[in-house]
This record gives sequence, structure tokens and C-alpha cells, in this order.
Amino acid sequence: MAAHTQEGLTLSEFIWNQSSDLLEEARNTLFIRGVRDGELDPNFYGIYMLQDGLWCLEVSKIWKEVSRSNREGIDDQIRQFARESASKYRKGAENIYQGWNISQIRAGSEAQDYVHFIRAAFKEYAPSVLIATYACVKLWLTLTNELENVVKEGNPYKVWVDTMKSSGRTAEKQAQLIDTHKGFDRHAALSMFRMAMQKEIMFFNRGGDSQHC
Repeated sequence: MAAHTQEGLTLSEFIWNQSSDLLEEARNTLFIRGVRDGELDPNFYGIYMLQDGLWCLEVSKIWKEVSRSNREGIDDQIRQFARESASKYRKGAENIYQGWNISQIRAGSEAQDYVHFIRAAFKEYAPSVLIATYACVKLWLTLTNELENVVKEGNPYKVWVDTMKSSGRTAEKQAQLIDTHKGFDRHAALSMFRMAMQKEIMFFNRGGDSQHC
């Protein structure tokens, strides 16, 4: 059974609810606002997509390490989820690389910084990867579902919204693992999650800027 906080929320609910200010900030980032309004600079979009592909590839490698790990706190459920996540992230990267007909790109500072953050979380306490990557899946689910309701035919980025919208299954599975894991400190988890949200916001704002690649 999932452990609840003093407010009656599970840990995944708590860290998400306590980060509503960052959700609002994410809604108004250069990338999300540009997609919503159909006015995103195509050059920014192109660079962002390639950097996103690189980020997915690097995170897939971290999930692969988790799937093979016997470190403290890693159990069979986490290893199974890690195997599934490694495959999904790698497939996402391959789809982007194949779609843009490239095989290798240089990592931008935002992508590098975000990957280093996730890897550091893994090294400190391996199950923390669940927290460090939850901002991505939860934010992605929320934002793409919101965009689906407002981005209409004629918006050049509707194809991106239609392709990238999330079913929410990964976020749900990840939340369940977060909620049932006994090794997380509530306030430390919130701090890490908010930091991950800030990495997402920075990526949305600067991930497509050629000056940072």
C-alpha cells in the first residue's frame, strides 16, 4: 500500500502539488508557448528536437544501468520498470534521429546538465532516479494533454502535439513505484523533484538555442 503524507497525499501527489508554481512557469516557456501559439522559431524547434533525442538516449543508458543494479533500494519492480524505460527512451531517441536523418550530434549545455543531474541522483541513492525523471513524464503528460485541447489545424506544430501526446501509463507506473518505495525522505524528494522541474523549464527555454550547443 502506498504511504501517505501528513496532508493525506501520496508522495508523488505531494511533490507534484507542491510544484504548481513551476508547472505554471513551464506553461510559459519559449518552447511550450511557441508550440501553443504556432509561432515557435523553426530553427529553435529543430535544435530542440535533436537535443531532446540526445537527452533521451543518455537517459536510456542510465535506466539500463538501473535495470542491472543491485544497489541499495533497487528491487525487482524497479528493475523491471527500468528495463521498460530504457527501451522507451532509446526508441524515442532513435525515432528522432531517424526522422532527422542524423546519427550523432553535440550535446548542448542544458541537455548535459540535466543528464548529469539524473546520474548524480542515481549515484547518491539509486532509486532516486524515479524522482529525478518523474518531472519529465508528469510534465510531458500534463502539457501535451493541455496542448491537444488548444492546438488546432493550421498550427504548424500540431503534428508535434499529435505525435508527442502521452497516454499517462508511464507516469502512473512511476508514481506507484515512488509511492510504495520506503526509502524516500519526503522533503528531500520534493527538493529533488523541484530541481528536476527547473531543469525541464531550462530545457524548454534554452534547449533549442544554438549558442548553448
